[in-house]
Amino acid sequence: MAVVLSKATTAVRTLFSKGFFHIFGSNAINRLIGFVTNIAIVWFLTKDEYGVFSYANSIYSICVLFTGFGLISGMLQFCLEERPETQKESIRSYALTRGVFADVGIAVGVILIGFFVALPIQEAGACLAAFGPLVILDYLFQYLSCVLRMSFENQRYAALQTANTVSYFIAACAGAYVGGIYGTVAGRYIAYGASIVLGMFFLKKTGIAIPFKLATSPFPKRDLWKYSVSTQVSASLNTLTFLLDVLLVGFFIQNAAVVATYKTATIIPEGLVFIPTSVIMFALPYFVKHNRDGVWFRKKSSLLLGAGLGAYAAVSLVLIIGAPWIVGGLWGGGYLDAVAPFRILSLSFLFNAMRATCTNLLCAVRAIRENLVISCISLVANVSLCVLLIPAFGIAGAALAPLSVSVIAAVVAFALLRKTIKNLPGV
Repeated sequence: MAVVLSKATTAVRTLFSKGFFHIFGSNAINRLIGFVTNIAIVWFLTKDEYGVFSYANSIYSICVLFTGFGLISGMLQFCLEERPETQKESIRSYALTRGVFADVGIAVGVILIGFFVALPIQEAGACLAAFGPLVILDYLFQYLSCVLRMSFENQRYAALQTANTVSYFIAACAGAYVGGIYGTVAGRYIAYGASIVLGMFFLKKTGIAIPFKLATSPFPKRDLWKYSVSTQVSASLNTLTFLLDVLLVGFFIQNAAVVATYKTATIIPEGLVFIPTSVIMFALPYFVKHNRDGVWFRKKSSLLLGAGLGAYAAVSLVLIIGAPWIVGGLWGGGYLDAVAPFRILSLSFLFNAMRATCTNLLCAVRAIRENLVISCISLVANVSLCVLLIPAFGIAGAALAPLSVSVIAAVVAFALLRKTIKNLPGV
């Protein structure tokens, strides 16, 4: 017994020293604060205003999926792999300059859509246009965060994420109270601006230079773009799959109050994704560094998946059983019609967590084709099911679609991961 406790204590100390608990704790705090922020915004806005904001935010979230064309994930992968330091600096410079350039185009596109495309919920257009320039700030924040993460500065990385969430909570709530929808949007700008300044300060304290100069050392640009774009397409399709439900609820039902009800049902199940995200966020750099060691990769991935399955199933069960009290207690009787979709989405959380773990592990071994297969299957299935189920069953049908897709995606991802691991060196 003493030996077991000693090993457990040593493992905890190792994880603490490497920043796992900082990342997990930061993500937990961030999700809690983000959750409270969403509740507070619901209080400060009318139900129709919240529906308009949610609809515009859903469209913006789809547009921002293409931020930087995936150069953030490409930079993380290529800078963690074994290569000369001069090449890594060039990759960081290339990702910064090309990514910002790409996001200027995306920002213009968001503004044009907001002003010139007729949306089912008309009031959402101007709100969407206000989100446009935020794409660039979002990329800069992600870039600074990624550089800290791939430098294994996990404690500073965690602090930066928390600072961003806290500043958004303060600015968005104040903005919603004072200025309604547009005050909430302004709060997000303030939060990103403050976070970018803090991120640059952290990099300076760490001794990591921000490479404003153009890349000078040659590196495989074609490989970087191939990995970045493929990974981004895959990740975007995965995320798009689980954003379409809100978008299609608005399209088919065209009622801001119904959109608000469904959006409310998604907040906790989607918010708790921070649990698997925290684990994989900490673990992924190590899996990338060992992506040619089949024995290590198989052993650690089995441990990661097995422990995750038990933990995520327990979370889903608690949410399903407690749904009426959770929804009623947090949002009041006016939102009790969200209980049924809340329960369905709570079950979906389990499969989403397993899918996310498997697809990230596939990314670690550059299995981009396999991830694209999973993403395409998920997207086609989700669109088909939403079109069939939302007109027939309303918001309950909208929740059934992502549940079905998450089950399919998790099973396919696990099968492809097992097949990929068998082909790694040393297995």
